[in-house]
Amino acid sequence: QNALKHLAAELEQEVMPALGVPDSFPAASERYFELVDRAWNDHAAAGREALEAFLQEVCFKGVEVFSRETLLSPAADATSHKLSVWLRRLTTAPWCWSPQQRRSLSELSELAGLIHSDSTDALPDLSDRINSVLDNRTQ
Repeated sequence: QNALKHLAAELEQEVMPALGVPDSFPAASERYFELVDRAWNDHAAAGREALEAFLQEVCFKGVEVFSRETLLSPAADATSHKLSVWLRRLTTAPWCWSPQQRRSLSELSELAGLIHSDSTDALPDLSDRINSVLDNRTQ
């Protein structure tokens, strides 16, 4: 469990802040995936309950906060395609996301794709939809 605490600290202090910077997003998103995958594959001895708490609370909360800030920012179109791909990758990862979290990741990926494809003219309430996903469909 100490190893999970160390991974959580690295995610929260180093990786999550770097996700919000467009230039560092590619490396930070890869580092996020590596850390979470390492926790999932190498720390089973911590127990299922500890892994679920790490993933469903620490890791998902970070994605949730980052996604909200990024998708609602005026510069969202600069990173939306990379964000969409990353969220899709998280959705299909073998980790123990809850069904609601997988749906949220999938819908956030779709929303990021809409921003990237410049289809937002057809969806003037996109920011309301983003907030709805984060407020109503997550745990």
